[in-house]
Amino acid sequence: MSLLPTVSINKLVGFLPILACISMAGCGFEMPAMAPDSMDRFDLSDVPTVSFPDRPDGQWIADGVMEYAVTLPVPAGQPGHASEIRILLPSKTEQQSNNPEQQSGKTPALIFNGPGAYLFSGMSLTDDDMEPMIAYAQAGYAVIGYATDGCQPSFEREPSKDEIATMVRAYVASKAGLINATRALDFALATFPEIDSQQVYSIGQSSGGKQALLLAQHDDRIQGCIAFAPACMMDFASCVEVSRIAADDVAFLMKEVKRSMPIAHAEINTKPTMLVCSPNDRIVRKSEVMAMAHAVEENLAVFEVDCESHGQVPSAGFDESLQWLSQQINPQDFNASIAVGKATANDVTDDNIAASPTSVTSSLPAAVATTTPIQSNSAAMTSTSEADKEMQRKQQQQEMLMRAGIKTNPFLTGN
Repeated sequence: MSLLPTVSINKLVGFLPILACISMAGCGFEMPAMAPDSMDRFDLSDVPTVSFPDRPDGQWIADGVMEYAVTLPVPAGQPGHASEIRILLPSKTEQQSNNPEQQSGKTPALIFNGPGAYLFSGMSLTDDDMEPMIAYAQAGYAVIGYATDGCQPSFEREPSKDEIATMVRAYVASKAGLINATRALDFALATFPEIDSQQVYSIGQSSGGKQALLLAQHDDRIQGCIAFAPACMMDFASCVEVSRIAADDVAFLMKEVKRSMPIAHAEINTKPTMLVCSPNDRIVRKSEVMAMAHAVEENLAVFEVDCESHGQVPSAGFDESLQWLSQQINPQDFNASIAVGKATANDVTDDNIAASPTSVTSSLPAAVATTTPIQSNSAAMTSTSEADKEMQRKQQQQEMLMRAGIKTNPFLTGN
């Protein structure tokens, strides 16, 4: 009689992908990214309309910054049900002092979704997500923050298989969060006439950078995009997680999750785009951002920042992002110390992105620049902020999962 435990074939087959992940992780093998395929763009013409509430009362949350919070009346279970929206507006004094040349007299806007999601799920909207954006409001920009469907129920533990299935289905039903984003923008433009509808830019980090790219690719109202260390392509471990969903629609869900990756829509990524990466980023590696850069053929600026971690990329690139935005809004006043223009795959190489930051206009192609670490004076951008603490906590969770042998969420924010 065999002394080995009896294991059913079904359980053994189901465990094989996990064994493969454990083996590769134990050998120091980096999980490969899935080869990008061009996929059909999302159709947003059939998004159901909802009634908008009145403009909410605002409250001062920082010097020169007023916040307005609202939840749209979307029934639970319907696409776009994660409908919390927060809007930051600069005071008129701040707006005029930072953007004196605005001919329209209105305020340009940034729209964003917070970081920290799985590649196949959405993300809630919290105070920690809003805090780093205060610096942009103080610089004279309106900020539109929105939640996306399919957020994990708790960040204190790994979601169960059933919870992952629920997260994936909600995210897919919301058209990869695009329903949430377009409704948030609809509400902001309809309710806040001081926002300039002709100067709206998407922005985000990590999974939020993914959403920023995806929104710019699909909404014609978005004039450009800033993506800090964005998740751009599907990875093997995330495919494993989705494939473990025990349901007849798993193939459809897998296809739609892959469809949500920005690199799948690189051919329609024609708007001005700023990509920011760091060689020290262990969550979204420079190679992934460069793969996106190679796939995008025009209006591209790539910046490499020297910072210690994934969570520090936005603060390290903060000043450059303001200069890039200034160029988009007031090109006639643009300081040529940062080179931005049309790029092709041949322009964007590891050699020229690593060039000396002291000669960004002469030695680099028109679309590629580098920068050195930036210490922002804004309290909202300091490393001791609540946002950074949240990033560190999420990264600790990720490291626990990696020590367990499977890299289930390679794009959580953190060190």
